[in-house]
Amino acid sequence: MGSAVAAIDVGFQLSSNRVAAEEHTDRYEHDGATSVTWAWHEAPRQPVTHHVLARLLAPGEQPKRVTLLYRPMTAGQAAGEVERQVNAAQFRSAYRRARKLDPTARDIADHEQAAQAAREEALGAGVGLVSLWVTTTVLDPADLGRAVADVESRAETCKVRLRRLWRSQAAGFAVTLPAGICPPVLAQQWPN
Repeated sequence: MGSAVAAIDVGFQLSSNRVAAEEHTDRYEHDGATSVTWAWHEAPRQPVTHHVLARLLAPGEQPKRVTLLYRPMTAGQAAGEVERQVNAAQFRSAYRRARKLDPTARDIADHEQAAQAAREEALGAGVGLVSLWVTTTVLDPADLGRAVADVESRAETCKVRLRRLWRSQAAGFAVTLPAGICPPVLAQQWPN
């Protein structure tokens, strides 16, 4: 395989004889390229259809990788999580009543979603943990601003709230590689 490293997943070839990487607060520089990674901060707050991520996944001017991790919960964990969501929604409702505040539309929607999830789980529906990671990579650092704006715009269109991984770019970059890395599993295995 010569000195060129094929990066098929991002659609270009790197032609450097050295392998080097440096993590910065806001980006990850590696082998002559620069990448920025985000993690899913909040899921869409409306019903999710089959095409909700279509805009984020569609090809753009700069290459990007989108990794969706799904971990199903056991029946016991699912019941506990759904109960926690219902209790949290009820607490927020009681707190607002005690302070004589009107419920917000978001409070009402959260309460309805928690109640619906509890009904569905009681009928046998599964519950899982879902996370989403996005990395964009540019060869010219001058293109980074445009690539970042593109990903953030696409996420907003999909109603997905992403959080840029400040001081965690190397870890986020690794998660989006097609290598089977699952951050929660690693966190349990490695000491802080």
